[in-house]
Amino acid sequence: MKTHIRAAFKHAIRDRNWVIGAIVLVALSFLLALILLLQIRPSDLQLPVHYTSYGTTNFYRDKWYYLLGFVLFAIFVMLMNIAISLKLYEQKGRELSILFLGLSIAIIVIAFLTTSSLFRIALISQ
Repeated sequence: MKTHIRAAFKHAIRDRNWVIGAIVLVALSFLLALILLLQIRPSDLQLPVHYTSYGTTNFYRDKWYYLLGFVLFAIFVMLMNIAISLKLYEQKGRELSILFLGLSIAIIVIAFLTTSSLFRIALISQ
């Protein structure tokens, strides 16, 4: 598996559009992780970490370190989606791989919007 990814990476690195998409994905993922790490403040208060409109409890609360999972999510999505994009580049071609990178960038943007609204709620409740 590792040799396949390396071979696909050697081919994909020559494609300017794929490289730009991968760089944007990496930059946005690390930016999201950095912003989240700067916003997390250790405290004894329980923060809202999950919202649902079903049931009697709308906001679910947990300790501050639960929010570190969002940082791990951003890094995990970046790593896995680049690996999947390389596999797509090798097997299905350039266009599908670049489309997948674009959708991955959209996922990171949606994650940024979701976590920023969650942190606004967390700041209000402190």
